[in-house]
Amino acid sequence: MSKLKDRIEEINKTVQKSRRINNILWIVVIIFVGTSIYFAIDAELSRQQAIEEKDKADLLVIKNDSLYQEALIAKNQLAINDSIKEIEIQQLLAASNLDLWDQTKKTNSLIAYSDYLDKTPDSLAQVNAALEEYFNKDGYVQLIETNGNSLIEVVSLSLEGKYAKFKTDRSVRDGAIGVDNAGDPSPKRIGVVFKGQIFKIEKEFPSKSSSSKSVWALIKYRQ
Repeated sequence: MSKLKDRIEEINKTVQKSRRINNILWIVVIIFVGTSIYFAIDAELSRQQAIEEKDKADLLVIKNDSLYQEALIAKNQLAINDSIKEIEIQQLLAASNLDLWDQTKKTNSLIAYSDYLDKTPDSLAQVNAALEEYFNKDGYVQLIETNGNSLIEVVSLSLEGKYAKFKTDRSVRDGAIGVDNAGDPSPKRIGVVFKGQIFKIEKEFPSKSSSSKSVWALIKYRQ
């Protein structure tokens, strides 16, 4: 009977020991599972945070790129607007110059052509071409008499060449009197330049005589 009792106690001790071991194992398993769950949750949270940060970065890149594109478009539009304004200005200037040129042609005077050239310095060739049509006569006139008396007043114009006007009406001849190699050796009257009428001096012929201060000239004028 005593042996049976001892055996039962031994079995009970073994069972209790097994239960303690089993409980310890369960605790270890629970701790392991809990730790795994914790790290899994932490890893997932980190992954979600990384995704959110990446999304924010992508949005920032997109936003910055959009701002850059808007700035680029604005810059290009500004350049286009400036070009349009420049074209409009040039068109207005061209129209203005055209109106001014039409008015100058209608006026058709040396002073008008000179004023036009003052306002449009690049139009020299255009003005010179118009002057070729303006001057329809040429001939020889005396500018200074033998005694040195000047018959002209010099006129200051913006046109190329030398211009003057007579103090009185003067005859135009087909040659210079008393001057060699200056037109017809037997000069005759072919026209007249009126007092105050502006003409262009093409070439001057001073007298070769030491006792004479006379100067003749080949001129262009309009009649």
